[in-house]
Amino acid sequence: FGDMLKVPGSYSSLSEAQTKGAHIHVIYTPLEVVELSKKYPDKKIVFLAIGFETTIAVICATVKAVHAAGLKNVFFLVSH
Repeated sequence: FGDMLKVPGSYSSLSEAQTKGAHIHVIYTPLEVVELSKKYPDKKIVFLAIGFETTIAVICATVKAVHAAGLKNVFFLVSH
């Protein structure tokens, strides 16, 4: 989600990393992760899911969709 782009990290922000060429995609629905993983099968897709109780259900649905599709290039970093 786009709200994490400007949060400072240990070395830089995701926005700064994107400016330097990192492949960072802002998604608007978690199920877009499935589309991204199919579009870039040779890339590791890391879904940074930061949210509140209201977003847990859709994150779980995304995990189930990735598993059901047999996608092996998707990784989840979740904090709720």
